[in-house]
Amino acid sequence: MEPIVSALEELDTTLTLLKVGELLINTLLIFVLLFLFTQLFSLSVYYALFVVVLYFLVALYFLFSKNRYSLVEHKVKDLNEKLSTVADNVSKVNPLVDSLKEDVLKGIGFIRIGEFINYESVALKILALTLISVLVLVVSFFNVNFDFALGNLTFSGVVPEVGKAVTHVSDINLSYKEGNLSSLLGNRSIAQLGVEELSFSLHPLYSSTDLSKIGENSKEEFNAPVFPKEIYTSYELAYNEKINKEHQNVVKGYFQTIAG
Repeated sequence: MEPIVSALEELDTTLTLLKVGELLINTLLIFVLLFLFTQLFSLSVYYALFVVVLYFLVALYFLFSKNRYSLVEHKVKDLNEKLSTVADNVSKVNPLVDSLKEDVLKGIGFIRIGEFINYESVALKILALTLISVLVLVVSFFNVNFDFALGNLTFSGVVPEVGKAVTHVSDINLSYKEGNLSSLLGNRSIAQLGVEELSFSLHPLYSSTDLSKIGENSKEEFNAPVFPKEIYTSYELAYNEKINKEHQNVVKGYFQTIAG
């Protein structure tokens, strides 16, 4: 293998790894941002995964379809247009191409990989990734989420008491809702009284009573009450004093019939 071919392959591999690493940092940063969004608004994490995977695949496609030698030519002015020309004609052999290969091979030896890394941008992205990751942990721990249903902003969260173990989330769940006071007290017009006559009627269609099950009244047998004997004795003494003797036998028979 010619030295120029090996140098071009090594250069291409190094640039590809740098760009893939930068792409991974960007993908992680986008993922933690979307994950934080899903936690705040109680959405499924699959939405974040879908967007991140789609972004990674599209960016990876453009990365491999782009000419990476143009990036080197932009950084190293001595290799401007020479590197791409040699890469396109690396299999050709003639004095002009061979001379150009030697110039490019010498120029590749002066390339510093650190020139293709933006350390300030990488440091800022890693710092942002760290801060957002910590924020995601805090939001997940306190179960903070927002709800914009019906135009009201709702904040609910779990705030554990210091020095006390959390046993039931329902015991320490706090909910704050912003709304109108009239929605709590109700409509005041409902409580107004009037002088109009109010009538009620029963409709058979709105009743659970089955009107088809109507029958005749059934006769019930009732047993005569059993009174103590002392009651009849006291009645007998009272009637002996006030009722004529000719009616005493009739009254006595009446009470005996009741007692019988």
